Amino acid sequence: MTTKATLIEQVCGQDIKSEVEITTANGKSRIKLTSDCPKLSLFANKLTELEFDRMQVYNLGLYDLWLIAKSCGLKPYCPVPTIILNAIWLENGMVAESLANKSITRIFLDPSKSSERKKTRIKIEQPLCGYVAFVKANSISPQKVEISIITPCSKIRQYLKKEVEGKPFRSFEDCERVIGEAKRITASCFIPVAVSIAYGIETKAIKVASKDRPILEMTFSKS
Repeated sequence: MTTKATLIEQVCGQDIKSEVEITTANGKSRIKLTSDCPKLSLFANKLTELEFDRMQVYNLGLYDLWLIAKSCGLKPYCPVPTIILNAIWLENGMVAESLANKSITRIFLDPSKSSERKKTRIKIEQPLCGYVAFVKANSISPQKVEISIITPCSKIRQYLKKEVEGKPFRSFEDCERVIGEAKRITASCFIPVAVSIAYGIETKAIKVASKDRPILEMTFSKS
């Protein structure tokens, strides 16, 4: 069995395409990553060395993959580790195939709010969990950005909001802290990476080429 997750994104350039393939054989899942993004080549090579059994998949968190990605020079706003977790979960039956095959996960600028001066608001559509969420970034000084999360998810409200709200963000190192605290929420959730993306857009570290298209879009297929 093979599960493929396809990502089209504007985080690192205009319409960058990446594909994650998870193949299972003899009870072990392996990862293959291909991408138009040259920054992902070293990460892709390291992923080929990894394999996970079902118990390891269940315990695999975003922070585990992020540490590998960081060692390859990637930034916390890279969505690929989150895409990998989604594909691994689907391949191992932790996501309903009937739902995944017809779902499209999207993150995009919320045009009704993001036009306000010094404010970025992005919308996250996660059909696999059934939630729509928002992350807002607001510059309160040249060195500080406030982040807030709006979501109906009880786990995010209980565990992640308190690690984000009321704690000004001064660098991407603060975004890394959010990824570290994500161990208590669903590993495939896009909100931790959305926090980094919102911070990056607000501080102009990320430049979205087209505001009329999603910042990122993920789809699945199986063979």
